[in-house]
Amino acid sequence: MKRFAILLCLLSGAVLTAQNAEGLYLKFGINTANLEWQNARNLFGEFSDLRPWLDRQPVVSEKAGGWNIGYGVGNKWFYAEMNYMSNRMHTRYQGFDSSGTEHKGSYMMINRSLTLGGGIKLIPTPYFRVGIFAGLTANPFVIKDVPNEVLKQRIAAFFLVPFMFLKYSSSPLDSKFTLAGKLSASVQIGGNFGVTIEPYYLIPFWDTDLNSTRFKLNGFSTSSDYTEADFKSNMKFWGIKFCAFIGYAG
Repeated sequence: MKRFAILLCLLSGAVLTAQNAEGLYLKFGINTANLEWQNARNLFGEFSDLRPWLDRQPVVSEKAGGWNIGYGVGNKWFYAEMNYMSNRMHTRYQGFDSSGTEHKGSYMMINRSLTLGGGIKLIPTPYFRVGIFAGLTANPFVIKDVPNEVLKQRIAAFFLVPFMFLKYSSSPLDSKFTLAGKLSASVQIGGNFGVTIEPYYLIPFWDTDLNSTRFKLNGFSTSSDYTEADFKSNMKFWGIKFCAFIGYAG
């Protein structure tokens, strides 16, 4: 409820400043992500190798998605913006071990990024704008062990409902943090109201080490063919943001 109230306040602020000559604006929407997370794939690859009796093995998809919100200020040629973006994907496992005990569950991987940066408008007309943007991103990542309320979550993911409105219990398995650079371009159509399409690329400044996650998930095993190096990689990703905006856009 608190998050919803904050969102309403931001929307109200954008409406009040829609004609503000200083160029305040709010935008919000959905986003896709194409994940280049080899360390996470190895993490669940080992999980499956150590449990050959699984009928359903967890797989890290190359696709994720979520929602975003941004607030900024601009003039004819330049703009500064702070934006938040969340991308989530989850994977399930199920099977019976040699004793006949059933094991089932799901894991959710969540990337949340908060970016502060600026851009330049290459085409700055009143109702059609093209720009490029660069920013510095705080980039936390978490893996959660979630209950099998998967149907509700997948329906929500399919319709791209913000997960902040879903209530379910979960326990973080592990979390990581990196700083990243974010590059994007934007095509914006509209005056004080309109739509924006933004392809983006997010590149962390250092690799993410999931060996601690590996130990929590799989324990120590001498039977695995994986090495520590297999769980260290740069968790970069790219995608497209589809946003509605409200406010001054000149």
